[in-house]
Amino acid sequence: MGRSFQADDAVESYIEQLIKSGQWHIGLVVGQLTSNKDYVARLIRTPDPAEDEVSEEEEGEEVVTEKKKEVCLRPKSLDLTDEQWVSSHATQVNRMLLGGLDVIGIFALAPPNMMQSSQAKLRQVVFAVHKALSKLTLCDRDNAITDRMVLQICSVARKLTCRTFDVADMKSTARPAEWRYVSGLLDRWSQLSTVVSVDVTITVPKDTRTTSMHKQIQQGIQPFCKSIYNGMALFNGELRKDDDVLDQSEPRKGKSKDRANPGRQQFAVDLLVNMSDNNNVPDPSVLSVKAILKVRGQMIGRSLVNSRATVRDAIEAVRSDVVRSLVSRCELLCEDLEVVEEHGARELYDTPVRVFTTVPKSSLAFCDYMFQDEKTKEVTERLKELLDIDVTEDDLELQCERHAEEEDWSSGVESEDGTEHSGGSAGARSGLGAFLGMAVSGVVAAVVGVAYMMYGDS
Repeated sequence: MGRSFQADDAVESYIEQLIKSGQWHIGLVVGQLTSNKDYVARLIRTPDPAEDEVSEEEEGEEVVTEKKKEVCLRPKSLDLTDEQWVSSHATQVNRMLLGGLDVIGIFALAPPNMMQSSQAKLRQVVFAVHKALSKLTLCDRDNAITDRMVLQICSVARKLTCRTFDVADMKSTARPAEWRYVSGLLDRWSQLSTVVSVDVTITVPKDTRTTSMHKQIQQGIQPFCKSIYNGMALFNGELRKDDDVLDQSEPRKGKSKDRANPGRQQFAVDLLVNMSDNNNVPDPSVLSVKAILKVRGQMIGRSLVNSRATVRDAIEAVRSDVVRSLVSRCELLCEDLEVVEEHGARELYDTPVRVFTTVPKSSLAFCDYMFQDEKTKEVTERLKELLDIDVTEDDLELQCERHAEEEDWSSGVESEDGTEHSGGSAGARSGLGAFLGMAVSGVVAAVVGVAYMMYGDS
């Protein structure tokens, strides 16, 4: 039996808007895959490829660079779609998803003849998207679902055809899947919130080959990410059984039109990671290094899970959100910087802060990452371009995180006696055996920062 997808009724309205545009479209399907049912939260149209026209004009002794309107490079037909362009869009959207949400497939809207001639291309695109996103995964998930959807929408007959491919098998063939709309699907989803402290020291040995800062950070934070996936979680301060349904509030009764909206269930989550076994500490060794990186700070995590999610599902969503957020910040920082270090140099870098927004007239939320020198208008424009949603600056939740200040760094540097002191309460022992609490509740998180110290031959 094929997979069964439940789609929020807002998806139907979005499809109608795309049909009225009179053009063919290709894009991403965002939702949640589970062992029982699958959920579609939103379709996101992939923007047309574009190339900026830039001109330079001289004003006195200064050269002014002026950005003119973009030159549209839209293919003439669906079967001419560049799968790398869609994959690139998928990696950018992936950063903007809350925990529990993933890119679970692609969709295409076109007239019958164009759709028929594009079957091979659609299969190629869905595999390319999976390959691009799998490169971002630092830790493999247990029992990961590898089916991905291809939703085909006939712009003439308005007929939907839903199929899935097993992207773990390159020889996989299309399998039919069920599709139906559910009114208010997202309204009863639960929101999970956490604050996590990060304090990772990364050493770069002298005898290693030259690698980029991005690669150094990616390899360095991998043990931290694994500890998150191997840890435990408390929900509203309570340790619960994995197989329990997370939301145990009373279901609404009566006809749907008579039901009052009870509001979204909120859970505060404390992540606990397993402490190292002091009985198996390796012997100390001397390591000659050419650089040390410190990734330190606190960050906000948010996740969404469906109304039938178990505690295990919720823990997985929170874990994936924390890891994805940390990886995204470091990637964006490295993309923003061209690191040129000299011997003995020390540099401090602020990663971007996390900004949240809710889709207008919806219960669905997304996020973005904002550097200190960026303006809120740039964020709203990016949300429009990448997520195809119209939000104003007033719709942005900007105060969840703040940029790190100088005292944040000084609170965790080495003292004169050579010992290191870290600020915050993330190092407090928990009462659950050998587990270390990673959460700092009730504070505005300082964004994760990176300290990069180079060492010379001395």
